[in-house]
Formats: sequence, C-alpha cells, structure tokens
Amino acid sequence: MRIAKYLEIVFLPLGPVIAVLNNCAALTGAVWLAILGHWALIGVAVLLFFFCTNIVGLAIMPGMLFVRLAAASTNNRFLSSVFICCGLLYNNLILTIWGIVAVLYFVKSAGTHAVIPALLLAYGIAITPPIEMAQSPAGRGNPSNQETLATVCMEMQVIAMSGVILMRGIQFQSLIVACAIPLVVIGSTECFLAHNAWRYQIEEELIN
Repeated sequence: MRIAKYLEIVFLPLGPVIAVLNNCAALTGAVWLAILGHWALIGVAVLLFFFCTNIVGLAIMPGMLFVRLAAASTNNRFLSSVFICCGLLYNNLILTIWGIVAVLYFVKSAGTHAVIPALLLAYGIAITPPIEMAQSPAGRGNPSNQETLATVCMEMQVIAMSGVILMRGIQFQSLIVACAIPLVVIGSTECFLAHNAWRYQIEEELIN
C-alpha cells in the first residue's frame, strides 16, 4: 500500500477541508481581494502562479548534491542514508521558507482588514510548487511517497500558520513553531521511507 493510502486514513477528518482549500482557496481569495480593491496584490499572485515553481525549483537544485553523495556512498548504508535525509531536509526547508514568505507577504500587503482573503490566496500560492513538482513530466504524473508527503507537509504548515495569525496575529516565533511541527512529524516519516527505499535499491543492485 502506498503512503498516500495511509495519509488518506490519517488525515481523513481534514480531507474535505483540504480538498476545498486546494480547489477554491486561491480563486476565492483573489475575488475577495479584488472586491476590496487589492489589484496590485492580485497581479503579484498571478505572476507567482506562473513562476513560483521555477523559483523554488532553482532553490532546491543544490540539494541534488546530497543525492550524488548518497549514490557515491552505496558501500556505506548509514552514510548514504544520512545524505538522503539531508537532501530531504534541505528540500523541505526550502519549501517551508517559501510558505512562510508567501503567507507573510500577502497578509502584510493586504492589511488587517483583509487577512482572511490574503491567507486564502497565500495558501494557493504556497502549495503550488510541491503540487506542480509532483505532477511534472519528470514525475510522470505519478507522485512518489516523498512528493506526496512534501505536499501534505506544506498544506499542514500553511493551515497551522493561518490559525496562528487569525488567533494571535503575526508572531514570527509562533509561525516557526507552527511550521516546525508538521516538518518534524512528516519529515521524519519521509526520511524513514526514503531510507527503506534506498536500502532496498542497494540490496537489489548487490544481488544483481
């Protein structure tokens, strides 16, 4: 059973909420902000929708160094696993930083009178890179366990940050904690799965 099946069970209570957010948050936020007259902010959002995946992808590219180091350390399973986990951690940190920047930018730019539509729009912007990366031609439209987890992690982080902002306002330390909890929980699962997959691949190559 793929990890997506487990995630479907674990996050079943949040499933309908996430589905609605993924499909409607950005459009709803954009229309709401347009009614309030934030046309410049909508223009920025449109540009980000087209280019944010490329921007985040460029930031993630240095993480490929860890993949090459892991491939060069196949004789040392522990070391190769460490490199894989470092690569995953780097990718998740880049996505986390992207999510924080997106949320803070739109909320601060919209002002206190438009926090909710700004959060809705920021949600759509933040989750675009992991979703598009998972559905890219390189991914053949069939996201891996790690890509699925990266998307779920981003969704949970933005939802958590939105809750913090709505309840306590913009408090940077609280936002970091809100992002850290999903990152640690889901990131640990991601590293565990990657370690098992990499170990299985090495064993298969040794057998063959």
